[in-house]
This record gives sequence, structure tokens and C-alpha cells, in this order.
Amino acid sequence: MPRKIPKIKKTLKSEPKKDTDVVEKKNDVKEEKHDPNEKFYKANHKFWKNKPVVDFKEYIRQSEEIEDLSKREIYSQDTPLKLPLGFRWDLNSDLNDVTEFLKNNYLVDKTEKFRLNYTSEFLRWSLYDGFILTLKKEDDICGCIGVNYKNVIIYNKKVKMAEATYLCTDVKLRSKNMASVLIDEAVRIACHNGVSNGCFTTERKVPSPITKLKYYHRPINFEKLNDAEFINKTFVDVDKKIDYFSVKEKSYLEDATLEDIDKIYDIYLENLKQFTITAEYTKEQLQHYLFSDFSKTYVYKIDGQIVDFGSFYNLDYIYKKEITEDEKLVTVEDNIKTSYLLLSTSQNILTEAMLKELIIKSSENNSDVFNLLDMMDIGNAICAPEFDIDDYDKIYGSLKFMRGNAHVYFYLFNWKCQPILPNQICWNVF
Repeated sequence: MPRKIPKIKKTLKSEPKKDTDVVEKKNDVKEEKHDPNEKFYKANHKFWKNKPVVDFKEYIRQSEEIEDLSKREIYSQDTPLKLPLGFRWDLNSDLNDVTEFLKNNYLVDKTEKFRLNYTSEFLRWSLYDGFILTLKKEDDICGCIGVNYKNVIIYNKKVKMAEATYLCTDVKLRSKNMASVLIDEAVRIACHNGVSNGCFTTERKVPSPITKLKYYHRPINFEKLNDAEFINKTFVDVDKKIDYFSVKEKSYLEDATLEDIDKIYDIYLENLKQFTITAEYTKEQLQHYLFSDFSKTYVYKIDGQIVDFGSFYNLDYIYKKEITEDEKLVTVEDNIKTSYLLLSTSQNILTEAMLKELIIKSSENNSDVFNLLDMMDIGNAICAPEFDIDDYDKIYGSLKFMRGNAHVYFYLFNWKCQPILPNQICWNVF
């Protein structure tokens, strides 16, 4: 008999918290114990001390803008921020130069073995109508930051925000405070475009996180991941694990087409109502992200009608390995084909079922691993641990995800609200 996708039970979804809820009662986030590193955070983040962000341990009563940025000369001035002699700003850098810079300096793992294979086309796709600002010394890039604009729903308030991403400085110049200058100039540009609120994600803890999201990985081509030492744990029973992680089932999802965008957009908007913080894309933005050379989008139908959709995008890791060629060891470059969850809904089927279908589709597209963050209802669906423990060896639930060693904090700039749990946010991290 063919397997069946579990349908979701018809229960009322909880409404996102309203602004008045924040005033009347504390957020459901469990109170954290005293952080012994708090003094360290304060001492090492002098840049943020005078910025419109929430301080550590500050109690927030409601969701609102922090201040009028036009009163700050640094952000209201018409000319770019002054730089030391020999440095200059560039908003028109060749994206091929930017991607080469990112490959060598951005999100390089501790072993420096695996690097994300960014391309100029991928940057254009992920930034949509945003921009890349570079800081150059003569003609060489020594820092960059990307910005794109989106509507963000925060406790039922819609705010246009500038999202900062690809913040990166040359690894040899990290002590020169260039990241702070890049942030200030990007904020100045955004303010001159009429946007004075922002958001960003980073692995570093600065004042003050709204939530923390953890990465989970679902191995597909276990043999390749193991040979490349992409997996932290050394497994003895490799052959059994190759079979255990192999994907043999067929998916019930169907390829989405451009003709489906109206229905997909309706489902997308309805799905957003359950989250406290989320980006709200326009139909044009959603179409841009779902139908591209980098993303795959699928629909699930009941009686011929689209009731849910799911999507992922591809961004490969590149690494060097040694092979024997003419009886000599030769170093060559290889890649790990990686799929990342982009957007998915579970209006009529369980989140676990949708993720399983997307893993199958990812395997059909020859991906080696499927990655996601524990946002929305994903933590429950993949049986992730409730508490923040560093258990990287365990395989969780029937979907067979493993905990990654990376995480990101989500932040707001010039906006304050109470912290939230991972299941209260829906967000894309490129």
C-alpha cells in the first residue's frame, strides 16, 4: 500500500501575541539564569552601548521604535562617513570580486576546510532589490555588508526594515573596527532611503538577542559527508549509517509553477498569522524567491487543490581533498551539495510530513545534506531537545536530523520588543 501523508488535525491555531499582551503579562520565554559572561559582553561591545538597541537585562513593556534616527547627525548627514586616507566606499563593486572576498573571509569554519560557494547570481537573488556596500583600500575589498528591504510583522505591527547580511571584514584586519564603520554607513544609506529600523542575524551575542536559532542537518549522502569529515562524529558502522540515511521513498509533492503563485501567496499569508515575528513578502518578492535558479518549490494537493507548499534553496560548500593521480597525491576541489529550507507551510498536513517530503525532493535533486533552523514548529517536528545542550552525536526523531555546531541570534535595530521562543518566528537566513 502507498504511504499516506498525515493530515493535520483541525484545531484552532493560537493567535500571535498582540502589543497589549506584552504590557499586561510577561512573555512565555523561560527566565534565563544569570549569565556569567554578561560583563564580558558589555565590555566587548562598546559599539552597541550608544546605539538604539535593547541593553542586556532591560525589561521591555511593549513593541515600539526606540528613537528618531534623524536626530543623529551620523545617520542624517548627506555625505558618506569619512574614512582614513587610502580607504573608500563603493556601492558598485563587481559582484564577482565580492563573492571571491566572501569565499575567503565569510563564515569560514574553524578548521578552514569548508567554505560557502557564493556566486554573484546568488547574491543578486538573496538581496532582491537591496545593495552591497564595500569598503576598499585602494582597489582591494577589505569589508562588505549587504542590505535588503522588507516588511516585518512584529507583535502585529508592520514595520519596513532594512535587513543587514553578509557583514564581513578581511580576516587579517578584524582588529581595525571596520565592521562598526560598515554598519553605520549602511544605516545612513537606509535612513536616506526612508528606512530607519533594521534587523539582522549573527552567531555572536551582542545587545540584545530576540531569540536564538540552532542549525540541524539531515544527512542524505552519508558516505560523502563522512569521507569529507563534514560530520563531527566518527562512526564505526559506516556501512549501516549509509543505508540508514539513504532516501528510498517517493514524494507526493508536485512541482509548483508560476500559475500557482496566487494560491501559494494566499496560503503563505494565512500561514504567517501564527507567528509573532516574521517577514511579510509582497507577491513579487515571494515569486522572486520561490521561482529561481537557486530554489525548488513544490505544492501538496488534496482533491486537485493546492493546500500547502514547501521550498528549499541550494548553496554548496566547497572544500579541498587529496586524491591519487599517476601515483601522486594531488589536491583537488570538491563540493558538498547543500539544500536549505526556504519556506514551507503546514495548514493541512503535519510539519513533520512536509519536511519528510522536502527531504525526499532534496535527495531527488542529488543533495548531500538538508539543513534547517529550529524555528516555527520545526523543533517539535524533528524532535529537537527543549534545552540548549551541545549534543552533536545524537540523531533526532524519525526524520533523522543531527544537531549542527552553529547557531544564529536574531536582532532588531532601533526597535524593541520582548524576546520570543524559536517557534514564534518565521525567517529566512541566507
